[in-house]
Amino acid sequence: TGGECTKDFLVVERFRRFLEAMALDRDPALCNRIHLKLWGKVRFFSPAEEVCRTLSRTHRLYIVTNAVASVQRSRLHRSAVAPYITDASSPRMPGPASPAEPTSTMFFAHIPGITRENCLLIGDSPSSDIRGANNRRHPLLLVDPHGTALPENLHIDYRITDLSQLYDIV
Repeated sequence: TGGECTKDFLVVERFRRFLEAMALDRDPALCNRIHLKLWGKVRFFSPAEEVCRTLSRTHRLYIVTNAVASVQRSRLHRSAVAPYITDASSPRMPGPASPAEPTSTMFFAHIPGITRENCLLIGDSPSSDIRGANNRRHPLLLVDPHGTALPENLHIDYRITDLSQLYDIV
């Protein structure tokens, strides 16, 4: 009711609908498990590890995402940046894309002393990260190595093409 469903339902339902539309007789739950295993591979912008290491000396670094929690935890723990991350959050329910409401609201409520003046949301997705930051009215930095064309109704405080440019901003 009300257009809401659980994430567990949604992650399998997307494959059920796709397989039905393609007239394929496959197990949607198995397709989802394979997808999550492949999607769980860790990829970072270069030089993410060095930037996180350096910034963690003077800043607290957090990850906010609406991706599947188990996949995100696994990716983070296997990654080179794990030692530099203060905390990470991934809600159990689908909702607006990260870091939009309500994900960031719930997560930010647990960060001592966070304000709009002392945080910077960093994202690489115009459709989810920017819109979410605009919804929260938090300062936003877009990592955009390809010079993506953006809708005019989005506000971006900073735009960089390489993570090492972050040092000049923070």
